Amino acid sequence: MLAKVSTGQPRETIPYRIARLDGTLVWVEPRGVPILDPVTAQPMIILVLRNITRRREAQEQLAAHATKLQEALNRIAHLQNEIVRVCAWTKQVNVDGKWIPIDHYLAKHLGLKVSHGISEEGLAMLGAPKEEPPEPQSGAAGTP
Repeated sequence: MLAKVSTGQPRETIPYRIARLDGTLVWVEPRGVPILDPVTAQPMIILVLRNITRRREAQEQLAAHATKLQEALNRIAHLQNEIVRVCAWTKQVNVDGKWIPIDHYLAKHLGLKVSHGISEEGLAMLGAPKEEPPEPQSGAAGTP
């Protein structure tokens, strides 16, 4: 046993929570190093508690993000194996026998936010006049 104690190698540690004097809970990682007292040759342990609260919180956030990412990948994999029926006229999607707008489908299944606009082709179909690009201005900073 004294041979192991005299090596000065740290032992394996298990993080745990403790309450500080102000009442807040923190994660600590204990590190104990066995030594021999140089005067008495008695085995001793030097113990240091390292506050690892920030590291632990970062690990928990990382795990939560990894879980969300895995869920998203699972949803995408499911959607890739699914045939989506889209109405050629209204562009609605058939979900469980019910026709819903495609933007609702994208929001529900992929979490996408959708905005609407109108293309040049759509404007032409409505008979709207084609917008000409503005004339370039001459001079510095747009002055003639």
